Amino acid sequence: MAKGKYDLLAKHLRALSAGQARVTLSFQTIEEEILGSRLPDSAYNPSYSWWGNDRTKSHARAWLDAGWRVSHKDLVKKTVTFQRSNRAPSESQGSAGAKQMLVSSSSGSERNMPEEYTPGNTVIVVSCTGKKVWKTNHLPPSYVPAGCAYTGRNFQCWQEARDKCEKLNSFSWVVLSAKYGFIEPEHPIGNYDVTFPKPYPKTETSADTGAMSPESLRRQVAHQGRNIGGKQFLMEFDNVVVLGGQVYADAVRGAFGKEPVDFKRFYRRICSQHSNLTTCGVPNRFIRGQ
Repeated sequence: MAKGKYDLLAKHLRALSAGQARVTLSFQTIEEEILGSRLPDSAYNPSYSWWGNDRTKSHARAWLDAGWRVSHKDLVKKTVTFQRSNRAPSESQGSAGAKQMLVSSSSGSERNMPEEYTPGNTVIVVSCTGKKVWKTNHLPPSYVPAGCAYTGRNFQCWQEARDKCEKLNSFSWVVLSAKYGFIEPEHPIGNYDVTFPKPYPKTETSADTGAMSPESLRRQVAHQGRNIGGKQFLMEFDNVVVLGGQVYADAVRGAFGKEPVDFKRFYRRICSQHSNLTTCGVPNRFIRGQ
């Protein structure tokens, strides 16, 4: 597309009501009603992070400078959800003169994000589950984005939490798969039946379980290039929150070299005004809380 074309998307987002904290647009709406031309193929391709909030990309810079960021994309339904940023620059001041913006919760109350946990310094890791779409859907495609593939309890908890507390949609998240390791929600996966060994090994083992080894996970965190929350590597995040059991907490602890934060306690800290999560169970006693 021609240079500056995405300014039309930025203009559309700026025109939304100041009280609107979130908006979901279909790719078709963006193409036909806003841009007037087709999105690039990479916007539809799960192998690319076209929808990442990366200021080095002109299209992402357009919505970021308008005071919005992508919080979720669904490449199956072909929709993208934009969330108002914590810092929304005015048109006259630009991003350098951004003023602090409060994020509206689904209940309508407004409060600042706790300083120690922000979308810029925290990543959420959701563990894979044995229950997947291939067990519940008779005609699923061979490959499905990871964010849509798992249907077990941890993903039910994650979905419930995001539905109840819109603040969570501004945080970046990844899936920890026993087979694939740390993967983005849009990463396509096929059906598999692989689990981490119990107890989780602190060093390499010779047993061929088919699961990612501790060393492979450490290398992913330290060296695998990504575009998650503006970070190139997962190790750049100060805080890592885990939604999963002891084995996954141990895997994250070993891969990141730091103590993870339990998701249920994190939720209570960030979303204290919301009701308890019915699908998430009790806090994980193997992970620290705040």
